Amino acid sequence: MKRTKQENRLIYSEEIIHRGKILDLLIKKKITQSQAAKEIGLKSTRQVRRLVKKYRRDNCSLKSLLHTKPRPPWNKVNTVIREKVKEIKIKHPNFTNPHIAHVAERELKEMGILVKLSRATVRNILLELPDYKPAVIRFRPAKRFEMENIGELVQLDTSSSRSWFFHFGKELICAIVCLDDHSRKILAGHLFTADDVYNNLLILREVVEKYGIFELAYTDCDSKFKFSPRKPSMWQQVVVTPDEVIT
Repeated sequence: MKRTKQENRLIYSEEIIHRGKILDLLIKKKITQSQAAKEIGLKSTRQVRRLVKKYRRDNCSLKSLLHTKPRPPWNKVNTVIREKVKEIKIKHPNFTNPHIAHVAERELKEMGILVKLSRATVRNILLELPDYKPAVIRFRPAKRFEMENIGELVQLDTSSSRSWFFHFGKELICAIVCLDDHSRKILAGHLFTADDVYNNLLILREVVEKYGIFELAYTDCDSKFKFSPRKPSMWQQVVVTPDEVIT
């Protein structure tokens, strides 16, 4: 904001005088913070409160409303260090930011400059280069595989974590759930007192009765369904021919 000095007095602009009048009205509670922000041209009431605090701290002096030139930050990296970091990057474009920081610290130490550079500081300096490219290209994380259609794959899983289900008496409650891999929809699920073959088959039976036969089931290497060449699994012991099924 422009200001001139005549006979040791400051001549303030109309905008500064207008701001002072608005803040005086706000301090006297004649207007609200929202009205003051609209009159002064600020975006939020928080900016108004900050300005009022500064205005009161200087005994409601208009001088406190003058725009002062911002000072450079105390931890700003000087030109010599910035040029050294850029020089190393140009010579060795494949160096990562931590590597550049290590080399720059070593070479600056030989010049009599002791400094500790972080990779974030090095990156901020290198962003000033017009053709800056990171040395390491980060690839997109792998997307989880899923079936394309509903009913192609269902997952049968059991949860018996003590942090989720508490003891009812002396029995631990288990949740057996079957969900579709494509839609993530829970097809069937119940609470049981045991995670055995019979209860798992009840869940699969409910899924088949509601939605029909699925193509494939995933059981997360459950020992009840794991194939063993030495002896039949519990699944093979329970499964019988359709004519022998008791319904």
